[in-house]
This record gives sequence, structure tokens and C-alpha cells, in this order.
Amino acid sequence: MSEATPTTIEAKRVNDLVMRFIRPLIGTPELEQTIKLNRTDTIAYLKRMLYTDQPEYLISLSVARPFNLFWISRALDALDALDEDTATDIAKTILALQHPGGGFKGHLSCGAHTITTYSALTTLVIVSPHTRVPVLDLIDRPGLYSYLSSVHMPDGSYRMEPDGEIDMRAVYAAVISGKIAGIWTSELEAGVVDFILSCQTYEGGLAAAPGLEAHGSFTGLGLAALDLIKGDLGGLDVARLQRWVVYRQTEEGGFNGRTNKVVDGCYSTWLGMACGVLARHGYSTITDPVALQRYLLAACQCPGGGLLDKPDCSRDAYHTCYDLCGLSMAQMLPGARVYGDASNSVGPTDPRFNVKPGVVAAIEAWTRANIIRS
Repeated sequence: MSEATPTTIEAKRVNDLVMRFIRPLIGTPELEQTIKLNRTDTIAYLKRMLYTDQPEYLISLSVARPFNLFWISRALDALDALDEDTATDIAKTILALQHPGGGFKGHLSCGAHTITTYSALTTLVIVSPHTRVPVLDLIDRPGLYSYLSSVHMPDGSYRMEPDGEIDMRAVYAAVISGKIAGIWTSELEAGVVDFILSCQTYEGGLAAAPGLEAHGSFTGLGLAALDLIKGDLGGLDVARLQRWVVYRQTEEGGFNGRTNKVVDGCYSTWLGMACGVLARHGYSTITDPVALQRYLLAACQCPGGGLLDKPDCSRDAYHTCYDLCGLSMAQMLPGARVYGDASNSVGPTDPRFNVKPGVVAAIEAWTRANIIRS
């Protein structure tokens, strides 16, 4: 018998904890029907987070406000709970963070940043159908183009900020930002596909950058960016990728992010994106979407509203957002059904943009009317 390590000890602890919630539900349809998504308290929790309830960890994130606004607006939209006043308040806050030199900053005192730019623009397209102002028309598109050009590297990668780090998150953020604003040109696209393909590892997943470890979030983001640029997955070892994705689903039903790591609710989005993109191109992932929903609904809900990483963690806007998005994507996978009560359905999500298909249609309509070509 192999000697226990800190990793295996933690994995057993998490498994024992989670399976106390999951095991009684396996093979018991009468209990399954008692599992319900706590919409009312979750909506109330998200609105408190938006207006009044700012825990200490969010105060430390005040230099990255678009992150929090994205998590909250995306979660509210998943629950069909974005109203005009809330959406307008969010849009005004985001637009105030537009940097004079292009892109968006995390705080009034910060410079532009690629991820806050992505978060800001995605938030704007989510709230735009509900606002009283034409928010997309207020994007400084020439400035955004200039910013994205400044962080685009010769190898096709993107930086988080000028002189900042390079990884797949920045690549995805740049692609989405360019697509939303209708400024994604051949110059911005140069080298991006080759960079993404170079990040596939011997395991099959994608890494943050060439030579690093395959990771769930970088895999989902890289596949989504590749699909948006090419419309196919050519150049990837898809069979190896499928195998790696399948092995990310754990006994608890959720996903982990890396080999030998524990389950975490947020990976339902990142690996859900990967599964969704693979499914878009006719590839199976052989994951169990019902078990994933069961994990999210039975083990990751806080009784007072909001969702969690796992049962012994605190609720937060990040996991509330990504657990709900993952729940949506799990319900869309081939062979899926809505787990538990019928009210647990949260509607479809486009796995490339991680927003509702209706939001994608609005993006495409706006960019067709306003696109900048090269």
C-alpha cells in the first residue's frame, strides 16, 4: 500500500465530506425530487453583495471591481433576475472605469488590464438589454484596439497588462473583448491560434503557456478562443484532450482542475466550456452531466443563498456565478436532463462566451452593424 501524502489525505477528507451529501441521493429518485435551486435567497444574496454586503475579501478586490460586477450580473442573468435599475447601476459603474488610453481598469486609480477589460465588456453586454442607456455605443473602440495591440506579443500571446504576465486567460480575454467590440482584426489575431495549440500538453489539456501543466480553466478558455477564431479544433490532439477532460470528473460528480486535485464547483464552468465546445464539433466527452448537477445542487448550495466551492467553504460571488454557469452547461450536454425539481433549469449558455445565447445574438447583431475590418 502506498504511503499517504498531504494530497491524498486532503482528497480523502474532501471525498468523505462531499459523499455525505451525495451518497443518499444515488439511486433514490424520490429524494432527488426534493433537491431545489434556492433562487430566492441566492438573488437576495447577490443584490446584497452588489449594494450593501461587502465582506473583507471583496474590499481587497476593490482594485478589480469589474470582476465582482461580472460575477454578480452573470449570476443574476442566469436566474432571470436582472432588472432595469440594477442593470443601469452596473453599466454606469463599469463605464466610469473606462481608461482614457483604451480598455478598462479595475479601479479609478489603476491602469487598464486585459482581464478587467474582458470582465467590463462582458458585463456590459449582459446588462445592455436591461438598461436605459445605449451602453455598447459608449465603448471607446479605437482606444480598446490600441490597448489590445499594446499587449499583443509577437508569438501570438497576450499580456495581462503592458509588461505583465502572459497566459491563456489574457488570450481568451483579448479574443472576447475584440469580438464583443467588433474590432477583432487579422492584426489582433496574428499568431493566436499557434500560441493556443502550443499550450496543449502531453496529458491532453491546455496549459497557461507552453511547457506548463494542463489546467481546467486554461483548457476551457483556450478551446473557446480557438472555436471563436477558427470555427474548428484542427491542430489539437482531440482524442488526448477528450481523455483528459473525462478524467477531470471526480467520484463526487464535480470536476477538479488538474490531475490529483480535489473537486471544486467553479470547474463546472471551465470544464463545462470545454465539454460544450467539444460537443459543438461533434466530439463526445463521456462525462456525467447528471452527476455534475447533483454535486452543484446538493453539495454546493449555501442554505442562506449563494453557492460554494465545496460544503466546508464559504459562499462568494465567484462560485455563485460559476456554479450556476456550470449548472447551465451541464443541462445542455448530450444525454443530460434537469436534475431534481424542474425549477432547477437555468436555461442555456453559449460555451464560448459563457453568456446566454440571446446575449451572443445581441453581440453579433451589434458587431455586424459596427464592425471594424482590416
